[in-house]
Amino acid sequence: MIAKRVHRKKATSDFGRLGRYMLEAKNEQAAILWARTADYILDTKHGGHKVAWSRITNCVSEAPGWAIAEIEATQNQNTRAKGDKTYHLVVSFPEGEKPSREQLEDIEDAICIGLGYGEHQRLSAVHLDTDNLHIHIAINKVHSQTLRCVEPYYDHYKLDALCRQLEARHGLQVDNRIEHNRMPGRQGDMEAHAGEASLLRWIKEQAGELLTKTLTDGQGWQDLHGTLAKFGLVIRPRGAGLVIATSDGQLAVKASSVDRQLGFKALTDRWGAYASPTEAIQAMPPERQYQKAPLHTHSEGRSLYDEFQKARETALQNRREGERQLRQTQEAYRQELKAWYAERYQALRKNTQLGGWAKREAVRKLSQKRTQDLNNQRQLEARQRQAMTRANPLPTWQGFLQSAAEQGDRRALALLRSRQRRQQRQKQALAQAVLRTEVITEARHLVLAHLRPQARKNGDMVYRLNDGGHVADAAGQIRVEAVTAASTLLALTLAQERFANRPLVVDGTEDFRQMVATLAAKRGVTVRFADPALEQVRRQTGKAVFPSPGREGQGR
Repeated sequence: MIAKRVHRKKATSDFGRLGRYMLEAKNEQAAILWARTADYILDTKHGGHKVAWSRITNCVSEAPGWAIAEIEATQNQNTRAKGDKTYHLVVSFPEGEKPSREQLEDIEDAICIGLGYGEHQRLSAVHLDTDNLHIHIAINKVHSQTLRCVEPYYDHYKLDALCRQLEARHGLQVDNRIEHNRMPGRQGDMEAHAGEASLLRWIKEQAGELLTKTLTDGQGWQDLHGTLAKFGLVIRPRGAGLVIATSDGQLAVKASSVDRQLGFKALTDRWGAYASPTEAIQAMPPERQYQKAPLHTHSEGRSLYDEFQKARETALQNRREGERQLRQTQEAYRQELKAWYAERYQALRKNTQLGGWAKREAVRKLSQKRTQDLNNQRQLEARQRQAMTRANPLPTWQGFLQSAAEQGDRRALALLRSRQRRQQRQKQALAQAVLRTEVITEARHLVLAHLRPQARKNGDMVYRLNDGGHVADAAGQIRVEAVTAASTLLALTLAQERFANRPLVVDGTEDFRQMVATLAAKRGVTVRFADPALEQVRRQTGKAVFPSPGREGQGR
């Protein structure tokens, strides 16, 4: 499962426009009329196949049109916020995974609560127009009571943690994420769903060093073309920028996403107008070329990945054959339908018993029925194509591994466990780094950079260190739920930032309280304690650790 925020240009940041897109309304009036008839809630343009169902939350009205008007009225009351007042979120699931409506609603609620939008107005709709079932969630960032515009910072970390939690809660397929080296945008989404290294990742890893050298020492466009040709790549204009593509043109990425120095303006300012590669460079045989490969680096990964590719190719062939047969059947029926109406038209023209007006009226009605039948046929064909796609799902790398492991394949199980072990090692290293850091504020930065917290339903953010420590960052307090030195230190850094110069109230056992006060003094945390006894411990310990003036006095 992937939850991704959709950023929109300010000029297009209109809740009504977004809502009508999600619900497939053709205009403002149509959206309002949906309150009175269920037909308008469906996808009228495509016969109701795009929108599976829609949902309105925290609005007075339960009708989509009126709810949109209500949300827009709330947004208009906030005159201070100058940015986008709508938070557009898309939650997508791997191909073939179809959670129930109850599961989807729980996922939506949990994500919105985790982002701090539990009480905010929102409109959501489930779309079925792609191979991946997905939810569009349009949230009013302006609270209906306080009229404050709420912006969740570091929301990508929160969304990722929420996805992990909800996957476990509902038994959903776990995406093969790249924990700390995720590619941006669609490249990252592809890697997460398919478990395969993207073209962008391959270019950075394989050609990155040589590209950097070329950008430093190169004399012009032909040097760059020559470097890329060694890897079976070309750089060419597309739109207002440049793309780096495979030589067959099947795959491409933005050049600036590889390196900012490869942006169109940067290169044209340096080397002048774009120049195509020479014939000699075009004829160069590549030294290596991009091929899809698993992200797993386990020794057994290659053989299993070959099996996965064969299974995927078989599934793809089955889908193509099914689509071919379906097209033949559909085309045959359309020809039969056209022939049937052609016969009826011919019979009407030859009918001498009908007068001019009666004959024209009969032709008009027949034409209307023909148009209706053709429209119905097109809608039926769309449903048949969707059913064909669902009946022939394409396996994903992660799903293939899980299925093989369930069937007793030890290689697949080893691959899945290797990822878990890597995560554990990373967490262990993080816990040690938190304890080793000399500057207290660095501890929190280490955690935020490397350890993604889990969001609870009530909005608490929970940090779990591999030494067993748990820290919960709640609205009005920091709780150490599993006490270790690292978790206590982390709690102090969070409290230092959250509560500024306010005295801290420390609850718990006396041993824990003493540990907090002592650790605060030893690590130079700039906090004060409300309990005079704890404050005395902090000051005395600080004087012993830092006898010279300076650091201990920061906590006063």
